[in-house]
Amino acid sequence: MTSLLTMRLGNDSTLVAARVDLAPGHDSEEVEEVLVRVKTAMAEIWPYADQIFLDVTEASARDRARARADRQALDERVAAVEKEDRGT
Repeated sequence: MTSLLTMRLGNDSTLVAARVDLAPGHDSEEVEEVLVRVKTAMAEIWPYADQIFLDVTEASARDRARARADRQALDERVAAVEKEDRGT
């Protein structure tokens, strides 16, 4: 994923929109299978996200680099919070 956006649509509804960069060479059936798996995984992780939209796009090298940096920063923040929660 090169970007992930969320929006509360009301008390009982949340929209999640993501740009997904797939490796080249997949046919339409493979792309559809991947998108179904991604949507299913997202719904399991965020059951309150009742509106999930995926945009398959070919990301630029800059977008991919930004996505990697964002993921690394998120992983580091999660690790820091988990460490803080453990009191270490």
